[in-house]
Amino acid sequence: MTAKFSLIFLWFLLLPFFVGQQLVAYAASGEQALFIDNPALAAKIRLDLIAGAKNEILVSTHIFKEDMVGLKLLSALQEAAQRGVKVRLIVDAYGDGISKAMKAALSTKEFEIYRFRPLDFKWLWNFNKRMHDKLFIVDGDKMVLGDRNIKDAYYRVSNKSFVSHEVYIEGQSAKDATDYFHTFLKDESLDQFFPVKKVTPEMAEKAKLLRQQVNRSKMVNYTGNNDWRNHLRTVESAQFIHDDIRLKGKVPGIEEDIVQFIGRQKKTLLIHNPYIDLTPKLKEAIKAAAARGVKITIVTNAPLSNDVKMIGALWEKNRPFFGEIGATVWELIGPDSLEKRPFRRLKLRSLKDLDRSESAVHSKVFVGDDETIVSSVNLDYRSEKLNLETGELIKSESFANEVKSVINHELSVLPYLKTVSSIGIIDALPGSGCVVRMMSKLFRKSL
Repeated sequence: MTAKFSLIFLWFLLLPFFVGQQLVAYAASGEQALFIDNPALAAKIRLDLIAGAKNEILVSTHIFKEDMVGLKLLSALQEAAQRGVKVRLIVDAYGDGISKAMKAALSTKEFEIYRFRPLDFKWLWNFNKRMHDKLFIVDGDKMVLGDRNIKDAYYRVSNKSFVSHEVYIEGQSAKDATDYFHTFLKDESLDQFFPVKKVTPEMAEKAKLLRQQVNRSKMVNYTGNNDWRNHLRTVESAQFIHDDIRLKGKVPGIEEDIVQFIGRQKKTLLIHNPYIDLTPKLKEAIKAAAARGVKITIVTNAPLSNDVKMIGALWEKNRPFFGEIGATVWELIGPDSLEKRPFRRLKLRSLKDLDRSESAVHSKVFVGDDETIVSSVNLDYRSEKLNLETGELIKSESFANEVKSVINHELSVLPYLKTVSSIGIIDALPGSGCVVRMMSKLFRKSL
């Protein structure tokens, strides 16, 4: 009798935990979604959301630069804070391009700025573990997420530009992302920038710069339908997926969601990703999909077009695998790649010449038979083991078909090359191949 009573008591004690687990895994139905491939539309949606915000704006990003796009968004966020909207901004310390004077000009009771793991003694041994999130959440029920950082190149208003894809979501999934963000705000890995009392000349200059942005034209000119909400579609379900903030690399995270996603596909699998250095887990999942007869398409950068050159070298080693399993590979050809000349004819004087790429894939999208993941996740060791990542898993055949249609259109109008055997970065660097190989190994060992 005592044993039976103990079991009943234990069941009621653990019941809330199990219910909570079910709620976390729950995929909300009836969500509204919009796939964003146009950088001008991506900018407009953010500005519209800021203008319409009533209570709270939550922004997290791996990179935030104090350039034209950055200044325009900071100015808009400041205006929102001045009308009483609570603004919270998290920037990874590695990509923090907001000056101290600018932070001082912005920081108020309503505008809080945090840095993730700044370079100091406390985080010295974990400095390689970064926050790779790109979240933009408004009033707890609207959000944008994907691969876009806050920098001119992601909005096609600079010499360099990226092919980026995001998703706008309305509904429960955005509320789940809000809860995740609020949990993040309590984590010890964040360092808050507190307002200063004394205004310096440099701060005054930054404040003036922000005021000038108010009357300037939009950061990019969007010529499409101004009422973008008319294009929202209801999806079968949507789920916010993310890593565990404290236990990244120790417990299964978003990479497990992607592995399971790959395992569910029966007909097609399209992977649009810039940085491919497959971990054993990902390689096995993709190989198993090919063995099941799934038609696999990879869209990525040609080695010389990659903005992260070491990943370009590592992609060289991964490319043959996709040829072996019969995948179709499309590589974006940037100015330093195979646009007009074979790789072996390139005359590169030094490794610095590799930094001239003006167009590269940055999108992190996975499309299956009737479901899609839009995320910040790269197919490499850093995303699986180190970086905090987020994404949205959308169940909808019509949404998946729309994403495929957009990407197929891009393949037809952008300089992509369909190949699995083109010569790459190591062969293109006479006399420097050993240097690239050595740096590539160091890049992976640093994980």
